[in-house]
Amino acid sequence: MKLIIFFMTFIFSHKLFSQTLDIHWSDQFQKEIFFHCRNDDNLCEMLCKDQSFCGFQEGICKNCIGTGLKMNHILSELGKTIKNTQQVFSDTELKEFLLSGNFSTLGYRDVFNVIDTFESLRVLKKFESLCPEGSQNQIVFLKLRPLIRDVQGAPMVFCELSENSLFFHLSQDPVVEVYEKNYSNSDSHLK
Repeated sequence: MKLIIFFMTFIFSHKLFSQTLDIHWSDQFQKEIFFHCRNDDNLCEMLCKDQSFCGFQEGICKNCIGTGLKMNHILSELGKTIKNTQQVFSDTELKEFLLSGNFSTLGYRDVFNVIDTFESLRVLKKFESLCPEGSQNQIVFLKLRPLIRDVQGAPMVFCELSENSLFFHLSQDPVVEVYEKNYSNSDSHLK
């Protein structure tokens, strides 16, 4: 009997202390993101002033779906030139990034990925390679340009681990960074 109580306590405490992130599409075809925070985590408090739950709608993404060059490049380079740097986002960086609203999420089962076969093992392996072994859920965060809402890159990945969940920096592909600098410079000449 004591053994059963121990395992039940372990299972419930494991759930209470792990942070999860869920992505859903609403009836109005808007993407919603939900954080469930563990008791000692301040992410939900920081974002939504609630200790255990935070939910909000993602803004629109202009070129997240489709076969555009940038999304095609990001999807094909996940796990290759775009990979986990093992550097964790600080609370300040994370709060600033998420509260800006200039992001979109991308998971292995996401409708935005029209390049690879839906739910294929190949896509799952790409996303799993971005996180430490044993990760339950991997969500890539795409950075969007304010107002225009087009994709600038993939700076972050959420890795849900059994003991704790972390937001890691992703290495940026130099090709995308050069493209962004050239694109930004050509915009400044138009002003």
